[in-house]
Amino acid sequence: MIRTLLYLFASVSVLKTTSSCGSLPANDELQTVRRFTSGNDNQLSTASTLAGYSDNGVVGRWARAQQSACPYLRPIRGLTGPGGFHLYVMDDALYNQRRNEGYSDMGTVGYGVTGVGVCNASVPIYQFRKAGLAFVHQVTQSQLSTYLPQRNGWIWEGISFAIFAA
Repeated sequence: MIRTLLYLFASVSVLKTTSSCGSLPANDELQTVRRFTSGNDNQLSTASTLAGYSDNGVVGRWARAQQSACPYLRPIRGLTGPGGFHLYVMDDALYNQRRNEGYSDMGTVGYGVTGVGVCNASVPIYQFRKAGLAFVHQVTQSQLSTYLPQRNGWIWEGISFAIFAA
């Protein structure tokens, strides 16, 4: 009996100390993000147009800054590769590796989370690399069918980060 009570007490204590997944930032704290493509480049941007790029539509929204409603927000850093293409990373080790390889830092472009479900993020940003080439494309779930067939040379590298639905 005492053992059962101790177990129940420990379970309740764990439940009280376990942090939640956070909350979706308020609408006025989010920026709409669009995907633009041009040749071998793709950009994620809050701009409505980019000269020389095709607009592939709204991807989702990222936070303007770190918010207390979502304590798991992390900076999404923009990088420009040696060939002029754009890459967006959240992982510090990957960021440092790319900087060592000569990528230029564009700074923090917005804030997202590490995965779907954290703070109600529902838009994973998938990363693909073209076999034999240095550039990558970062796409949403609706664009996966273009990139997933191995016959077209794109290699899936994983989910870079997640942002919020538009």
